[in-house]
Amino acid sequence: PSHTMPWRAKLSQSVREFRFLLNPRAPQSAGLSQFITNNYQFFKTLNPSLNFLVREYPDATFKPMVEAEYDDFGEETSVDVSGFSEKQVFDLIKEMHEAGLKSPTTKPREPLDDIVGERLVKAYKD
Repeated sequence: PSHTMPWRAKLSQSVREFRFLLNPRAPQSAGLSQFITNNYQFFKTLNPSLNFLVREYPDATFKPMVEAEYDDFGEETSVDVSGFSEKQVFDLIKEMHEAGLKSPTTKPREPLDDIVGERLVKAYKD
């Protein structure tokens, strides 16, 4: 990916879950669809404990949404991304990350939580 910012590796410190809701064949979902195709694996690799849920809807008029859940108390943000470009979706993810860092109910997590957690899971599988 062409965007190289350290915040991408810290998403799990600010957001508990991202949900991407779209009809990938609808023109209003093109930017979100491109974002998922080009960035999902990279973000997931950097933040293995963070939930990235992709939900597809067959309705051609469905408005694509990006939702971020910040904490265990249900605080979340939902944004209609109809007509957004891939870069606009990328920028929105960064804004949601920054909002999560400022949220008084978001519990800060150590950056190594994901790495340690991944190693523990691997150790139990071996």
